[in-house]
Parts: sequence; structure tokens; C-alpha cells
Amino acid sequence: MECGPSIEGATPLTEPGAVLLIGEMHGTNEAPEAVGRIACHAARRPERSVIVALEIAKDNQAAVDTFLASDGSSEARLAVLQAPHFVQPFKDGRSSAAMVDLLESIRGWRSQGAAIDVLCYDVNPGWHTTGVQRDAVMAESIVAARHAHATAALVVLSGNIHNRTKPGTPWDPAFVPMGVPVREAFPHTISLDFDSAGGTFWACMATPEGETKCGTAQGSGTERGSSAFVELFDEADDAGFDGTLYVGTTTASEPAVPSM
Repeated sequence: MECGPSIEGATPLTEPGAVLLIGEMHGTNEAPEAVGRIACHAARRPERSVIVALEIAKDNQAAVDTFLASDGSSEARLAVLQAPHFVQPFKDGRSSAAMVDLLESIRGWRSQGAAIDVLCYDVNPGWHTTGVQRDAVMAESIVAARHAHATAALVVLSGNIHNRTKPGTPWDPAFVPMGVPVREAFPHTISLDFDSAGGTFWACMATPEGETKCGTAQGSGTERGSSAFVELFDEADDAGFDGTLYVGTTTASEPAVPSM
């Protein structure tokens, strides 16, 4: 089973029963690709199982499961692209081509015997009225998955606000991110912030006129080499991150299904 190069520092974080929260900047090729490599290398070890949890609404679970069990044909890929997650009008990077590529990689590894499952843990449309309620429901899904699969390595990809493990954000001191109740339930949880050398990403951002426009944007960062790696801090920072996942220079991944 070919996983690509292992990511330095990631292997010790994916032991059986591990909970690894990985924050991303939506809309890059590099974050989903790195998560795939982490999951693949974890699953290569004997009798190891992995759950990759993605910020996709729960009502897409059946479509994702069907695709993972398929032969990966063009018909199977077209079917998953018709799931609500990929055809919804708002395309902020979570429904990128790179996310579909991650699903395809997992499908391929599963066909070779890897024990990797995908969990769609985001709320369905209409399930929440506030960001706090949304994060609380997402956390419940992660906690339930951990209890149901106690020996699997749980690798959770989310925007890097959701995986903070301390309350508050710069714009809302009362906000309780998803990572807070997850760490309360599982103190051994490791949460990683996103780090890069800068580059491009696909984003939907508000304009001064109050509109939302989506497209390729330029991000900042610090060059730390071309290879991805995990760096752990001596202690959690003010946001509750235990370290970072550095992915090198980012490139934008456009929506898998373009806006009409």
C-alpha cells in the first residue's frame, strides 16, 4: 500500500485510541493530502484501524460510504459529487477537489485492505442557529465515534477555529470550539494548528460592501522547508493547540463541483 512519504512527528500521535485534531485553512491541496498520508501510515501497521473525520454534514454519510465501497469508476465518482455537500451553493473549500481526492485515496487504500473509515461529523443544514451550537453538535459526533471505536486512531480534520481546545476566540470570548468538549472527554487529545510557508488557497470572504465572494486568495506564512512535519509545543498555547502541522507552500484547491 503506497502512502507517500511519512510525515515526521505524526506516527506517535496515531496509536490505537488516539484522538488527533488537525486544523486547516480550508481550500488547499496540502492539508487534505497530509491528513491522508497520516491516516494511511497509521493504517499500515498491523491490526490498526483509523477513522478520518471530515467537516462534512452527516446527511452525506451514505453517499460517502457508497463511494468508499465502490470500484472508483467514473460513475461512482459522479455519484458522490452529487451529494449535498458538493453541490451546495456555498463553496468555502470544504467541498474542494482536494477533499474528493482524499476520499479517492482512502477508497483505494481500503480496496487494498486498509481499515480506514470516514466519519461525516458536521451538522445537517438547519440543525443549528449559532456557531456554538454547531460546534457542540460536532463535538458530540466526535465523542460518540471515539466511544464506539475505542481502539481506532481518530484523525479529525476541521477548520482551525473548531479544533481549539480552550474557550474563546479573538472576536468572541464566549465561543466554545468543538475541541473543548472533545478534550474534556478525552484528555489525551492532541490538537494541531495549521502552519505553512504561505501560498494560495480557495476561500469565501466578505467584501467591504457586505457581499461574499469566493475565489483564490493569497496566504502568508514562514518558509520552514518543503516537507510536511508535525511540531509539538512544550505546552499548549493560548488557543489550546499542542503543536502545528506544517505543510510547506500551499496551492489553492477549487470546488469539486463549480458554482453554476
